[in-house]
Amino acid sequence: FGNDIFYLIVFCLIVFYIANKNFFWYNLFITIEEIYRMAARYSKKNRLEDFNYFLKNYDKIYKQYGHTFVVIKNKNVIGVYNNVAEALKNTKEPIGSYILQECNGKESGYTSYISSFNLFKV
Repeated sequence: FGNDIFYLIVFCLIVFYIANKNFFWYNLFITIEEIYRMAARYSKKNRLEDFNYFLKNYDKIYKQYGHTFVVIKNKNVIGVYNNVAEALKNTKEPIGSYILQECNGKESGYTSYISSFNLFKV
């Protein structure tokens, strides 16, 4: 359970960073206690099932909605938005209780690459 919470907190911080570039997100403040409660209800298994649903239906979702940001919970699309900030602002479910995926018709919509030449000083 500890690792799941760590990844959920990191995810929220990344999403908040991205959202900060698009609009004032100060009203989206979320406490650590709220994250723990949400993680208990929406588990790693739920996230994986929703992500697999997204992958399985990726082409169909793209064909229906185009280049959008899709909110998925319990293998259902519950929201479609033009950007991350709009999705976070308008999704009625608590942050951390769904997945938010970019659907751009390409592999980059479900794949992330992280690299750095300066992660460790030798």
